[in-house]
Amino acid sequence: MIAWIDGRLVPGTAALSLEGPSFRCGMGLFETVLFHQGRPRRLERHLERLAASLAALHLHRDLPAPSEAARLVVEVAHANGLAGETARVNLFCHQDRPQGEATLCITVTPYSIDPHAARALAVYPHAHASHLCAHKTMANLHQRLAWDFARRAGADDALLVDHHGNILEAACAALLFSDGKGFYEPKTPWKLPSLTMEAARRHLHVEEIPLTLADLDRLRHVYWLNSLGGIQPVVRVDDRTLDPDWETCRPLLRVLLGLDG
Repeated sequence: MIAWIDGRLVPGTAALSLEGPSFRCGMGLFETVLFHQGRPRRLERHLERLAASLAALHLHRDLPAPSEAARLVVEVAHANGLAGETARVNLFCHQDRPQGEATLCITVTPYSIDPHAARALAVYPHAHASHLCAHKTMANLHQRLAWDFARRAGADDALLVDHHGNILEAACAALLFSDGKGFYEPKTPWKLPSLTMEAARRHLHVEEIPLTLADLDRLRHVYWLNSLGGIQPVVRVDDRTLDPDWETCRPLLRVLLGLDG
């Protein structure tokens, strides 16, 4: 892999200072962006969310303008032989020196879109609620452990709840729910502000309401949304089976991922 790190294309692995906050406690943020048909999708909004998180967590880094960031992404994609492919872009900002400016790293790795994918979720038994839930931190151990738990349980992702049993999101995605009459997003401060959900709201009327696991008994459909997968139906939560709403997912996925141009 060839990465762009603070102005240079660097082959192989990146070095971290053993004394730095990023190595010692995962002090840093990241964004994940879809690269398709030669350009990164919704890059400007990802940069805005990254900038907001940098400010909220008192990390210092001037980010490139969207046009310059897009040029850098294309440069890294070309260096990795992925300029004409679908790929996963990650922007990392990590603090390698105490009180120093964060390092910016851009990686581009292979990724394939499966428009027919459906998801199974496992409820993660360990609750989590923190102001850090609203940011994509590099120290995302709770989400990683939840995802590992789900994979061991034969699921694709984990459904996360707070200490009162309120549904938050999935470990790797936002969650949307429907009773066949309307669409509902969990109302909670303990989740990431999803850019894919933001885009989906332009096409669906989504109401934000508190939701618990007990509400799954009255809901017909669950949807899994993120920047790489678009919107995908959830067909199972633990032992509860759900009807996949392909009628909503198939056309909206193409719009959210920009598959038609």
